[in-house]
Amino acid sequence: MTLQHCISPYNFKVFVNEFLEKKPFVINRNQKNYFGPIVRLEDIEDILNSPHLLNTLNISIINAAGEIPDNVYMSFSSIYNLDIKTAVHAATMLEFFHHGKSIVRFNGYLPDSVEAKALQNSVKSELCCNIGLATTVFPYGSKYEKTCVETEDLLLLAFYGNCKIKIWRNDELDCSVPLEFTLNDGDTAFVPKGFTYELFMHDSIFASIHITLMMTTWLKVLTDLIIKLANDDVAFRKAFYPLDRKYSIEEKAEELAMLKDKIISKLSPEMVDKLYKKEHFPLQNSTINEEKKRFSFQKKY
Repeated sequence: MTLQHCISPYNFKVFVNEFLEKKPFVINRNQKNYFGPIVRLEDIEDILNSPHLLNTLNISIINAAGEIPDNVYMSFSSIYNLDIKTAVHAATMLEFFHHGKSIVRFNGYLPDSVEAKALQNSVKSELCCNIGLATTVFPYGSKYEKTCVETEDLLLLAFYGNCKIKIWRNDELDCSVPLEFTLNDGDTAFVPKGFTYELFMHDSIFASIHITLMMTTWLKVLTDLIIKLANDDVAFRKAFYPLDRKYSIEEKAEELAMLKDKIISKLSPEMVDKLYKKEHFPLQNSTINEEKKRFSFQKKY
């Protein structure tokens, strides 16, 4: 499983040049279980029935009023004045899910599979970025709205059910596709930074993978380059004094010119490539234990 698999039929060049950081798209494939090799709803339900794994994950429950306090569906013990999570209560979570129209989000989680790891590695290496992960299950009748912040684009991969999605931004932008769609199992939505998206689960449970693309900006590249230069060259580590203290304006100008020349001499594609090799973006790993199913998002209790 690769980034190309997620954005097909667009190729990588079209994705980067026409959509990344620019405009949204939705791909309707009519291919159920397209993302099955990465995750299935059954995989998420296995978590509900594995107390050990459930207790190790970062879980959020969200309703129309906002995020529900974790002490409502978790137990804690106080050790040396620190609250340590001891249990997550699946039954309580599902009560909020089915009767409170609350969204269950597994932050930073994908199953520990070859395909899931391959997807993470592909996105990071192809786009030279770090990623944020959330596997989210939305109940029937719920609504969710979020704005993608600057420097962060979103890939949304639908792997169960369907929902309505609306994508917009405050200022007008010419988009090649309408901004209201139905997302079905196997579809992909892309939401660039600065856009807001809304999901409405009108007649089905909906489950999706949210991959936040935390892009490497030129500001970060230049900052990292200067940090590297400072580690290698003492001139960057000399103390700075206000102009009216130790040095004259002319002397300050000479120092700045010298530092500028050092930076410019290192600004090359080769140096940037050296700073941002594939291993610069490590994989996130999880482990899932198979146990007999007891709880289910598809069944009310």
